[in-house]
Amino acid sequence: MRTNYRGANYVIIISFFVLTGTLFLAIYDPLHPSKITVFAGVFALAFLTVMFLFAYACGALKIQRPEMARLVIAPWWNIYLCMGAVLIGFVGKI
Repeated sequence: MRTNYRGANYVIIISFFVLTGTLFLAIYDPLHPSKITVFAGVFALAFLTVMFLFAYACGALKIQRPEMARLVIAPWWNIYLCMGAVLIGFVGKI
C-alpha cells in the first residue's frame, strides 16, 4: 500500500470515510432520525467485540507461542484489564 510522508496509508483512511459516509447517507432518514442511533449502537458493539478479540488473541499468543519474538510484550494483568474494560463497555452499551 502506498503511504504518505507520515507513513499513513491514506487509501485506507479515505476508503473508510467513503464507506461510512455512504452507509450514513443510505440509512439517514430525516423523518426518523432514531434509525441512525440504532445503527451507531450496532457499530459500537461490533467495535467492542473486535477490541475484545484483540485482547483474547494477545493472550492466546502468549500461551501458544511464548518464544515468538515481539516488539511489545503485554503482561497478563494488562490483558485482563483490557478485557474487563471492554466487557464493561459492552454491558453498558447494551
